[in-house]
Amino acid sequence: MPSAVTEAAALTTRHDAEPVSKRPRTDAPVEKQRDAPPVPSIGRSKIFAPYRTIGLVSPTSVPFTTLPLGKKTFQITTSVGRALQTYDLRRGLNLVFVTRPQTPEPITATTAWKDSVLAAWSADSRDPHAARGIWVFKRGKKTAELPPPPPSDTPASGGGIEDSNSTLPEAVTELLAFGAWIVAASATRLDVWRAATLAHHATLRPPRTGADRLGRVLSPGCCCATNMPTFLNKVFVGRRDGAVEIWNVATARLVYTLRPAESPAWGGVAALVPSPALSLLAVGYDGGAVVVVDVRADRTLLRFDAGRGGASCISFRTDGLGAGPDGRAAGVMATAGASSGDVALWDLNGGGRKMGVLRGAHNPPSSSSSSSSPASPPSDSTTGPDGGISKIEFLPGQPVLVSSSRDNSLKTWIFDTVPFSPVPRALHARAGHAGPVSALLFPPPESDGAPDGGAKWILSAGGSRDRSLWAWSLRRDGQSAELSQGPVRRKARKMGGATGGGGAPGLDELKAPTITCLACSLNRDGGIGAMPGKQAIWGKGGGGKKGKGGRDAQSATEIANATGWESVVTGHEGDRFARTWFWGRKRAGRWALETGDGADVSSVSVTACGTFAVVGSAGGAIDVFNLQSGLHRQRYPPRLTPKQAQRLRAHLASKGENLLEGEAQKFERGMGRHSKAVNGLAVDPLNRTLMSGGADGKLKFWNFGSGVLEHEISLPTPIAALRYHASADLVAVSGDDGFVRVFDATTKKLVREFKGPSSTSSLSPNKPPTAPSQTSLKQPHPPSSAAPTDFIFSPTAHQLLAAYAQPVPHLRVWDVPSARLVDVLPFVRRCNALAFAATGEYLATAHEGERGIGIWTNTALFAHVPLRALKEAEVDASLRRAARAAEGERKNAGRKKNAGTPPTALPQAPTASGEGGMGAVAAALAEAKDGPAEATAAEGRQDAWEDAEAVADEVPTPQLNQLDDALTTLSLIPRPRWLGLVQLDALRARNRPAQPPKKPEKAPFFLPALEQPGQPAPAASASASASAPAPAPLRSSRISSLDAGALAAAAAARGAAPDALAPLLRGFAGSGDPGPLCGRLAGLAPAAADLAIRGLDPAAAAAAGPGGASELVLFVDALTERLRRRRDYELVRGCMAGRRTLRVALGEWREVQKGEAERLGRLVGFCGGVLGWIRGAV
Repeated sequence: MPSAVTEAAALTTRHDAEPVSKRPRTDAPVEKQRDAPPVPSIGRSKIFAPYRTIGLVSPTSVPFTTLPLGKKTFQITTSVGRALQTYDLRRGLNLVFVTRPQTPEPITATTAWKDSVLAAWSADSRDPHAARGIWVFKRGKKTAELPPPPPSDTPASGGGIEDSNSTLPEAVTELLAFGAWIVAASATRLDVWRAATLAHHATLRPPRTGADRLGRVLSPGCCCATNMPTFLNKVFVGRRDGAVEIWNVATARLVYTLRPAESPAWGGVAALVPSPALSLLAVGYDGGAVVVVDVRADRTLLRFDAGRGGASCISFRTDGLGAGPDGRAAGVMATAGASSGDVALWDLNGGGRKMGVLRGAHNPPSSSSSSSSPASPPSDSTTGPDGGISKIEFLPGQPVLVSSSRDNSLKTWIFDTVPFSPVPRALHARAGHAGPVSALLFPPPESDGAPDGGAKWILSAGGSRDRSLWAWSLRRDGQSAELSQGPVRRKARKMGGATGGGGAPGLDELKAPTITCLACSLNRDGGIGAMPGKQAIWGKGGGGKKGKGGRDAQSATEIANATGWESVVTGHEGDRFARTWFWGRKRAGRWALETGDGADVSSVSVTACGTFAVVGSAGGAIDVFNLQSGLHRQRYPPRLTPKQAQRLRAHLASKGENLLEGEAQKFERGMGRHSKAVNGLAVDPLNRTLMSGGADGKLKFWNFGSGVLEHEISLPTPIAALRYHASADLVAVSGDDGFVRVFDATTKKLVREFKGPSSTSSLSPNKPPTAPSQTSLKQPHPPSSAAPTDFIFSPTAHQLLAAYAQPVPHLRVWDVPSARLVDVLPFVRRCNALAFAATGEYLATAHEGERGIGIWTNTALFAHVPLRALKEAEVDASLRRAARAAEGERKNAGRKKNAGTPPTALPQAPTASGEGGMGAVAAALAEAKDGPAEATAAEGRQDAWEDAEAVADEVPTPQLNQLDDALTTLSLIPRPRWLGLVQLDALRARNRPAQPPKKPEKAPFFLPALEQPGQPAPAASASASASAPAPAPLRSSRISSLDAGALAAAAAARGAAPDALAPLLRGFAGSGDPGPLCGRLAGLAPAAADLAIRGLDPAAAAAAGPGGASELVLFVDALTERLRRRRDYELVRGCMAGRRTLRVALGEWREVQKGEAERLGRLVGFCGGVLGWIRGAV
């Protein structure tokens, strides 16, 4: 090492001893007393529980880290905000781990260490008191935490008393683990820990220069600190002034400083990577320069120009191949940057040259990318630039290159092209939306043929920064895929747009415009075999030209009729074409459906049969197309010939100008076109009626076949969206006044009207529900800034959900039958899209600035949720408290690690790790196991006593009583329970084993052989057995030997009486009320109820007195009385259906007895007649 450079005087602190234990907290909060007022349940829904977030792969700028597992595979770990996701390379980048618990704040740096992963997290890099830390994860679980530096290393702010709960004073931008050390690089310091004991060792503070007196000293990049082989205990750190410092972490001293020859022109250090050759270090600069330096001689060997911003990522290939004309030489280096999506490959032999460019490896940063607002809260998917490469790395000893980007993608590339090519081919890829999601849709249940298929897949459309359509699997993450739009990336490479510069159209410009609306029906979807072969995408239908496969339009139609056709239709921003998609093939369809007036598409719909697509335009036109042939089939209203138009004008003139007024209006053919944009479309399941809502404030009902307008409803506000529920035949529309109005599609009447946050409604939530007056539609309501961003029906139409952005982002849930607001769920960010699974299991939400999709569990599907009508004052107060809690959390984000606003005070939201979420199984078991209060407490969302008081404060729903004695009332037991009683014999027959168990021919060698009957015992054992007591006789089976007493004893041991129904039957005999007995039967499982009924003794008298009826007779009498009262019809039917054998035997006995009685009657009559004749004759 040259001695020209002397050691710099640096402020260093060394700690060889064990870390100082934390001082006890003096400001610990006093334990809450039982008589304290309960904390309001803010941000917690009674119906929906957060489950998890899907669609996140690599949405942050934190680079991935690789961990080799022997010689078989590698694990690649990416950051998704506050959690880490680990993918297995051998399994095709399948997700194997998601870390739990999630970090309190967003992750800022990661690194692999042995078989673990270290993650540094920080709340705010500019706040010296923000909560920060470094956690250690192993196989997705937290195993350790690095202690913070002692207070002596953290200067107090303002000369005050130092915080006893000390944390890292600066946000960690890079982690490095090598040898016996763990190093964390920050803006102005390096912290060192011992890897063996995790004890803090030293704090290294690089000296400041003139330009860095007040700001950052070290480079802010994520690859600006490294170590080199054979340099023991040395760490190389890049500075903003272009210098590279070499520190000895063991002695805490600055050893040497490497200074570039052209520091002002190159800028600061952007990357530091050691080469496979000893003592050679590659240094990348912000200006795009890349140099290879001999560290021992302090001499530059090679110099490259990677372009501005193209040297923030550097990696060397270590398998000894890839360079030279035939690829058999070593010396390949790859460079990439955050300003483009290209990867440059360099041959370092012979002075170095660029031998290839992997163009379009990732999306370049879009022009619309913007940084997140400082006030916006941290989340699992932060906003910001949605392109550019964040890291590239060659796997050790493998011809595989791994790359990640801020476009939310992780890709692997392999060099195995024959003949040799310096550019690799794609191996695996995992990706998601590069920008926020704008639309969501759960496909119908027919998507995979399973009855629960409606909860397996979800469609999502990207916003303005991401023109993609994705299909996400909620069961297996590896099945998620983007619907292909053709060779877009290949076109971008040819046109030069994949690099993000040069004036060529970018990758986004070659894709379809941003999706604004989508519709789906899978009844005619052919799956992966629909329309085999290559098909031209998004062409105009109905043409007779030859296709690429040589098939004309008629043959293509025949093939589509046999294999199925497109099932997804989308509308796009600023485009007059609606586009079709193949769901099964996950690719773009054949047709681009043009609007009739040439205006932009504003809404789309697909009929339930899957044959027709309805397209609405911004000019008011409505057109119907056949998805099989792409032909135009109908227009609403139909286009008239000149003669028909003249006849219509004459007819209107004869009737007068006021013909269109009044509710009893009869519309002629050609009348009723929307004057403004059509914002909602729906078709009934039988293709009889088409419903359309427009910005002109008209809700129209059209005859689907003829195109004639049948009915029209005028609203006082423009219609912004329309939703239709086919089973209930309800139509809901929203306007800019904040109201959601529900109409009956059969009677064309307004049945419900729900108000927004700042509107006044004709329905008061404190009054009994009544149908809103039809005259209220003619009274305009004042415009509201709190118009719903999206709304949707529940699968059963019992609930209507609407998302609002003002005054606080939140979701409102109304009970449609009672017209009451029953639940409010605050959000951290505005909700742009809602989707409800057809099975009712999941609710999906998409939020502003979020690239992931939040999945919520519907707990009301598995357990009874007590609901009451919420007053508007309560809702406003809860929303204000949630807003204050969120704002306080943002301002005081982690001032102390364990202090601040309680987590329960903040709005709940799904997380990528699923921590704190409740899945379907947990939701189903929580109520049965712990009850509502304890189940909520078990999820960690609130203390147990707070939950108990919160539940006690609610007004429970009254028990379901019979409305009238003449009405038959069903019970509240689940349908599978009483159906199990009916089909119990069939279930037992199906579950019966095919053959009885066989006795093994030979016992295992390690078991002693039993004596065979009839054989004498050995002599040795005979003498021993003479003195031993005679053993009990062996029983052939323990189960068959159980008698009634043993069964009773076992039942008593379990705490259950064998005659559990007997006391209830005696109570029925005394009071005549079968309610307790039916309640007991409703709480038993089908098998337990059948066993209890079979246990009734026909001979035992359950009633008091000498003439008391038997248990079985009383049981039948109780069910008869319950049926006579018209209560619990399906339960009584199930209990009696289970006695099918008894009923058949009794019926056969009745028929035989009736026949025998009739025979005896005839004989007796005959004999009596004979005797009478004899008496008369004598």
